[in-house]
Amino acid sequence: MMAAVHAVVGAAAGRRLRRPAAALAAGVGTHLVGDLIPHRDFPLALELPLMLAALALLARGRGVTSPTLWGALGGVLPDVENGLHLMGLVPERAKLFPTHNGVLPHGRPIRSIANQLLLVLAALVVLRQGR
Repeated sequence: MMAAVHAVVGAAAGRRLRRPAAALAAGVGTHLVGDLIPHRDFPLALELPLMLAALALLARGRGVTSPTLWGALGGVLPDVENGLHLMGLVPERAKLFPTHNGVLPHGRPIRSIANQLLLVLAALVVLRQGR
């Protein structure tokens, strides 16, 4: 799952929560669900700027203390270990997140990004409610 998708879905989960800590935890939960879905992953060189752009837009639009942003941060937090692994800083055996270390199955790779686009659209609908 693209990190930017994890961010937007995590933001949607955190949107209605009052506390940033609860939103962060909800975002981590959405990451787990997103990883279980069959999806296409992309190289870090594409993933990182898209994720940073998504987080920057959410911070600018909702504020750095908003549960929406903290949900987004929770949504991408588990992938920090994947990024560190890709950079050679974390060995495969040291990964902690259940879909990254094999405790739970990571979604099978597929070529299409249609399911990721649908998730983003659904999350954007949630984010736009009540504005």
